[in-house]
Amino acid sequence: MPSVNQATKVFQEDIYRFGGESIEILDAPADTDWRRWGMLNDRKLSRMYFFKEGCDDKLYQFLYVDGVYRYDSSVPALTISYIVDDVKNNTKTDIRDQVDPSSIGMLSTPNFEEVNGVNGKPLPVPNNYHVYMQGVDNRKEIHQFIWEKGTENLEANGITRAKFDVINFPEDTDWDRWAMTYDSNRYQLSLPAYVYYAFKQGSNTEIYYARYGEKDEQGNDVYGYKDGVLTLEGAPENTDHSNFSVMFDGVDTHLYMLTK
Repeated sequence: MPSVNQATKVFQEDIYRFGGESIEILDAPADTDWRRWGMLNDRKLSRMYFFKEGCDDKLYQFLYVDGVYRYDSSVPALTISYIVDDVKNNTKTDIRDQVDPSSIGMLSTPNFEEVNGVNGKPLPVPNNYHVYMQGVDNRKEIHQFIWEKGTENLEANGITRAKFDVINFPEDTDWDRWAMTYDSNRYQLSLPAYVYYAFKQGSNTEIYYARYGEKDEQGNDVYGYKDGVLTLEGAPENTDHSNFSVMFDGVDTHLYMLTK
């Protein structure tokens, strides 16, 4: 059973630096798919999710408690629905064949309720969990699924848009290694808080990133790359660079990779 290594973004620098011991992952079901996973933080708990092996619509939840990620056996696996319900046009579309479940991005976004935050500044309380998948025919297109509060379901389309475009990334972008987060440290309740990350091909230390809210030629909001490069430092030798996740915990932004 792997554990997970954590890197933390250096203040006001485009550097993620690894530190500390690997964090254990405990009590995982026997059919946990260790290749497909993501993470988010809802400002209450850090959460890690793994697909059920051989299944494209079930996610097991692990909670960060007492310094470890432990499988949350108290709740059923989250179910991803691939049916887009277009209420306006009274249609339902199955998009299962349009998305690639071999990797996912995850994040948590706020609602407009606020509580006491850091240094007297209020922090938003997230109310939505998002899962993203790349398009099968277009890796620069990401489809959105959002948790429906009070259920164990992640619904296609959700409350905003069904999918988003990623533009202007360098030609040597590694689309197989990507992640997302909602970083409200500088951009509370604004579009640039949504961030898309992808490795540079052939590199385990350079990551391209783009914030949401750039415009494409048609004037649509997209994730538009603007010469943003992050550097990873100090990855332990046991780090598996084949996949990663990024998570903002309300104060710091962290990058995670499983151990080999």
